[in-house]
Amino acid sequence: MKRSYVVAVLAVVLMAGFGYYFFSEKKQNAEATSANSSSLELSDDADWNLGSHNNTVSSSGDLQIDDVASQEIDLASIYAGNPGSVTSAGGTGNNNYPIDNNAGTGWGVTFNAEGEAWWMIDLGSQRQISRFRIMNSGSICPFGYSTNISGSTDNVGYTYLLDTCADYSNEDGDGYFTRNVNFTGRYFKLLLQAGPGGIFPLSVLYSEIKMFGLPSATHTTADTQIDGGVNFWEWESFTPTQTVPENTSLTYRYRSSANGSDWNAWHSDFADVESHSGDTRYRYLQVEATLANTDGASTPTIDSYDIGYHTEVKPTKPTVQSAVAQ
Repeated sequence: MKRSYVVAVLAVVLMAGFGYYFFSEKKQNAEATSANSSSLELSDDADWNLGSHNNTVSSSGDLQIDDVASQEIDLASIYAGNPGSVTSAGGTGNNNYPIDNNAGTGWGVTFNAEGEAWWMIDLGSQRQISRFRIMNSGSICPFGYSTNISGSTDNVGYTYLLDTCADYSNEDGDGYFTRNVNFTGRYFKLLLQAGPGGIFPLSVLYSEIKMFGLPSATHTTADTQIDGGVNFWEWESFTPTQTVPENTSLTYRYRSSANGSDWNAWHSDFADVESHSGDTRYRYLQVEATLANTDGASTPTIDSYDIGYHTEVKPTKPTVQSAVAQ
C-alpha cells in the first residue's frame, strides 16, 4: 500500500515538473516572438525606378514631374475610342467635326427663332484643364444671342468657364483664339442660345475646339517592393518627406495584397488600408503618388517616404495534456 502511494506521489510530482517546464517553454517562445515595429523607406533613384513612372522622373533621389507644361489633350483619339463620348443636340454637322483636326469641317447651328443647341465631350476621366483654343465663325453676338463653354465633374452641375459668343476668329493669327482656364472636370459643354429679341437668322460654326490639360503625373511602387515579411501583422504609418511649392499639390493612395498580385481597393486614407483578415495577412503594400501643378511651370518633390508596420507571430497553442492515476 505504501509503495503504491509513493509511486502515485512521484508521478504527480513528475507531471507537475513537466507541466511547469512545458508552459515555461511556451511562455519563453511567446516572448521570443512578441510584437515588433519595423519600417521601410524609399528614398533614392533605385527605389523610385523599381516602380512605374507616368510623367515623373527621379533625379538625385528626388521624385518630381517630368514635363510640367500644359499638354494638348488628344480629343480625336478619345472620340475614336468611344464615339459616344461626343454628343450634341440642335446643331448640324458630325459630332466629331470640331475635334477632327480639320479646319474645313465644323459643327454649328442657324437659329431662325428662339432656341438652343449644345455640343458636349466626355473626357472619360477627371482632367485639370488649363486652356482652350477655338476656331469659330458667324454672328458677332447680337442682342439675345449667347454661347459659352462650361465644365462639370458629374454631368449634373456645370461651372461657367468662358464666353465664345463674339467672333474671335484669327485672334492668334492662325484662325484660333485662346482662353486660359483653371478647372478640373470630365464633361465639357458648348451651349448656344438665341433668346427674345434676337435678330434672325443667327448662325455660328465651330471648326476646331482644342483643349489643353496640365500634366498628369503619377508614380506607383512595384508590386512586391514594399513587403512586411512573413511575420507581418499590421500597416501602421506613412510618413513622406516632401516639398510642395505654391501652385502644386501632392496626394497619395494605398492598397494592400496577400500575394503581390491580387489587390484590395485603393484608399486615400492610410488608416483604411487592410492589414489582415482572419489568417490572411496583406503583407504587400502599393503606394501611388499623384503630383500636380496649376501654373504649368512648377513641380512638387518627394524626397522620401517611410512606411511603418507591425510584426506579430502568434505562438502555437500548448497541446492539452491529461494524467491518469492508477
